[in-house]
This record gives sequence, C-alpha cells and structure tokens, in this order.
Amino acid sequence: MVNSDRQKANVLADHFANVFKPHNSGMSGEEDREILHALETPGRLVTPIKKFKLTEVRSAIKQLRSKKASGYDIITGRFLKELPDVGIRAITHAFNSVLRIGHFPGHWKVSQIITILKPG
Repeated sequence: MVNSDRQKANVLADHFANVFKPHNSGMSGEEDREILHALETPGRLVTPIKKFKLTEVRSAIKQLRSKKASGYDIITGRFLKELPDVGIRAITHAFNSVLRIGHFPGHWKVSQIITILKPG
C-alpha cells in the first residue's frame, strides 16, 4: 500500500473507532461479562415470540432493490426476486430455524465496508 493510502486508511480507521463506540450500559464489569458469555454461548437464549410468515418474507423480497450490491453471500436482490415459491419457503424455513434455535450463523454477522473518496 502506498504511504499516502496507508495514512488515509489510518485516518478512516481512527474516525470509525471514534464514531462507532458501544453505549455505556451502566452495568458493572461482572454483569457485562455475564451477558457477553450468555450471548457467545451456543443454544437458545429466548423463545421467539413469533415466526416469520411466507407472506412477510415474500413482501420483504419484493421491496429489495434489484441493482444493489450483494452481501457476503453474493446473493443479489435480483436473484431473490426471481426465486420460485419453493425457494422462498426454504428461506422462510431457514429464518424460522435461526429464531427457534437462537443461533445466528457467523456469516450473517460479517460485513465489508468499502469507502469511496468523493471530491472535496
């Protein structure tokens, strides 16, 4: 990486570190550690209140922007919009399974931020 690019990356990293800070919970360190341990422990923490309905998932897919960039899974809005009913049922089942067991796949927690330098 060129030195000026490295400087820009460091400035951006410092900015993000200052902007994205966790809120002060007001709890003791021990309480924070207990909660963190519970969140990192596999298994169901809370019984889901409701399940996703096929109509809700279908409606959410219809509202997606077709030309938006894909996520980590490389699935685009256009791809989802072209799924047959059996595919939408499978996605609905997957979402409900996640709620039922209380474990979110690691890939769902990963994102990539690409910054674009604008003039000025």
